[in-house]
Amino acid sequence: MDKTWGVKEFSQMTGFTVRTLHYYDEEKLLVPKKRKYTGIRIYTYDDFLTAQKIIVLKYIGLSLDQIKHTLADPEFDLLTSLQLQVESLRDSIAQLNKGLVIAEKSVEDFMSTGRIKYDEIGNILNTFKVSHHDLTKKWSKRNFSDSERKFFDKKEFQKTKIDYEQEWVRLFTEAKEFLLQKQDPYSKDVQNLAKQWVDLWNEMSSIQYSENEELGERMWSLMKSGDVPDNLIAGYDHEVVSYMNIAMEYYESLLNNKKSEN
Repeated sequence: MDKTWGVKEFSQMTGFTVRTLHYYDEEKLLVPKKRKYTGIRIYTYDDFLTAQKIIVLKYIGLSLDQIKHTLADPEFDLLTSLQLQVESLRDSIAQLNKGLVIAEKSVEDFMSTGRIKYDEIGNILNTFKVSHHDLTKKWSKRNFSDSERKFFDKKEFQKTKIDYEQEWVRLFTEAKEFLLQKQDPYSKDVQNLAKQWVDLWNEMSSIQYSENEELGERMWSLMKSGDVPDNLIAGYDHEVVSYMNIAMEYYESLLNNKKSEN
């Protein structure tokens, strides 16, 4: 005769409380056999396997209704549900990482200055919020693989982005002024600014994209093409990037010429 267990034993085996097992029985989620006259619940090994499925599906975040459909209907689209849950969990991890970066920056500011720079933190938070908009997620899926999107969500990547954000805002602002003044991108002033852009990009990329240089180059290509969601990058302006790209290419060509001469 196959091994069976009463509700208290089964509770200890699965970690479900007796009340939870009763509830799952009522909801037709985990229905044990019952003795004919006493109504005592009797659990089998098949029930134990069902309980393990429930534990796993609950742990990854599926609702009880989704779990019920999964267990009751072999045709239920479990794969789609799991894929959606993966996206939801990934989004939650990304938000936690960004929250941790903001919290650590707040602590760092307070320890160094005795106050929290709420204006800077507010700007950072707005940028983070944009990254979770549906349009931004669609843009990200269109341009990057799953592994690349996970790379962007890493705490280290987001921290580097914050560390350099104010400097990039300054450089974008100065470039915008030159553009509005119709300064020649080959002029001395703009070339001095181009050097700052190149130096800062190389410095930041050596940290942020050290594991994947091609990804950094692709991000720069998207910025040049204008295919970047509004407010995803603090200070970003497509016209400014196009203008500075001309200046930077000229600056780098001069550098290469000097190297070849030497």
